[in-house]
Amino acid sequence: MLFGIPNPHPGFFLVLEGIDACGKSTQLKLIAKWLRESLRNPNQRVLVTKEPDPDSEYGRFIYQDLKKRDGLNHTDPISFQTWYAKESLARMRDLVIPRLKLGDIVLSDRYRTSLVYGVRGESSREEDLSELLQMNWSILGEKFVRPDLTIIYDIPAEMAVARMRSAGKAVDSHERLDKLQVVRRSYLRWDRDVRPKYFNLQVNNKDGSPEEVFQRSRLRLECELARFLR
Repeated sequence: MLFGIPNPHPGFFLVLEGIDACGKSTQLKLIAKWLRESLRNPNQRVLVTKEPDPDSEYGRFIYQDLKKRDGLNHTDPISFQTWYAKESLARMRDLVIPRLKLGDIVLSDRYRTSLVYGVRGESSREEDLSELLQMNWSILGEKFVRPDLTIIYDIPAEMAVARMRSAGKAVDSHERLDKLQVVRRSYLRWDRDVRPKYFNLQVNNKDGSPEEVFQRSRLRLECELARFLR
């Protein structure tokens, strides 16, 4: 239960993951467009959401803190994660779960389980991961719904940094090369260690154009979403 409960609702919960600049935003737009064009039931809808949402109460705390050199994310990362959990609770309770209950498809840019697991790379102690998972479960409880499918877009950290530099993006402390390398390793470790028991997950690598990457995701989605796309 620390990794969330299986989705008990008629809707489909799809999550996209990956390090910064992995192309996730592009894939999210392509998938959302394809889903909206593919749905046959006029009563079904596609909701796109993001975790954390920079416009939410705790989302504002999170993004402001990430810009600080002496922020809570550096001085007390476990407590910092409580803001993520609180932000996730509000969105799951007020937005995601109501839509899943209606039978809609919810497409999320990141989600709680992977954000928790990504922190594991910052420590070699298994107790730290257990503490984080327990904290999230204590806050979200039954609102901690496990995604029906998670897709990780995997690229080398060096490529991600090059993309951000090319785009002229101002990076925060969580977007440095060393940090991105840690997070990427954590994503791949999550796939190796946790996914076989708890998660329906696909790792989609960088090979090919954005359209070719999308087509690999689409093939998997067509199988997973057969009941929605009839």
